[in-house]
Amino acid sequence: MEKNKLTEEQKAVLGVKNKSAIVSAAAGSGKTTILIDKIMDYISKGVSLENILALTFTNLAAGEMKTRLANKLSDEIEATGNIELLNQIDILPQADISTFHSFYEKIVKKYFYSINISPSFEIISSEVLLTLKEKSFKKAISNLKEKSFDEYLKISDVLGKKRSDNSIKERIFKLDNFLSSQFNKKEFIEKIAPLMYLNKDETFSNFFAETFYFSNKATKEFEKLLKKAKSNGEEGLCGHINECLSVLSNLKSDYKTIYNFLNFEFKFPTLRE
Repeated sequence: MEKNKLTEEQKAVLGVKNKSAIVSAAAGSGKTTILIDKIMDYISKGVSLENILALTFTNLAAGEMKTRLANKLSDEIEATGNIELLNQIDILPQADISTFHSFYEKIVKKYFYSINISPSFEIISSEVLLTLKEKSFKKAISNLKEKSFDEYLKISDVLGKKRSDNSIKERIFKLDNFLSSQFNKKEFIEKIAPLMYLNKDETFSNFFAETFYFSNKATKEFEKLLKKAKSNGEEGLCGHINECLSVLSNLKSDYKTIYNFLNFEFKFPTLRE
C-alpha cells in the first residue's frame, strides 16, 4: 500500500510515536499492511527485528506477516540498495512474529526453572484434549447414574433434550468453553453466576442493552464500509458486507427467540431443589 493511498485513519496509526495505542479496525481495512509498514518504519530508524514483538492469533496470519515483511524488505533493498537490510531478512525466520501461544511456549521453555516445570513439557493438541474431555464426561455421567439417578434426571431435565446424554454433554462442553474465556473462572462461578440466576430480568436487560449497542455500532461501521466498497466498484466485498448486515439485522429482530433460549438456559436453580 503506497503512502499516498493511505486513509487518514491509517496515517494516524503510522504517526503514533513513543506511546501505546489501541487501534480498532474492521475486517479488510488493511490492518496487516499497516502493521508491516509500522515495522518497516522502526527498522528504517535502526530498530532490529530482534527487538520487535508482533503477535497474532493464528499460525496462518503469523506466516503471512513474515512472508509480506520479507517481500517488503526485498523491495526496499532493490529500491534503495541498502544491503544492511539483508541482515534483517536473515533474522526474520527467528523473529518473534508468531502466535500468542507460540511466544508464550518459547518463554516458558526458556525460563522453565523459574516456574518449576519440566523443560520437555508439551502443549496438548485440541484433538487430544477433546478425547480426554469425552472420556471424562462418559465416566462422570456413568458414575452419576449409578450413585444418584435422581440427580441425573434433574440435570437431564435442565440440560438434556429427550434425556439424551449427548445433549447434556454438548451443553456442558459449551459452558466449559465459556468459563475458559473468563479471567477468573472460580470467581465467575461463585459470584457472578448466582447473581445472574437470582436477577434474571436484570441480566436479560443488560445483555440486550449490550447486544443492541454493539450491533448498532457494528451496523454503522459496515454501512460506511459498504458505501466505500460501492464507490470503488468492489462487488464481491459488497456482497460479503451485505451478508454481515443481514446477520446483524436478524440478531436485533429475533429478540423473542434469543430471550426464550436464554430463559431456558438459566434454569439451573432447579438443580438446588
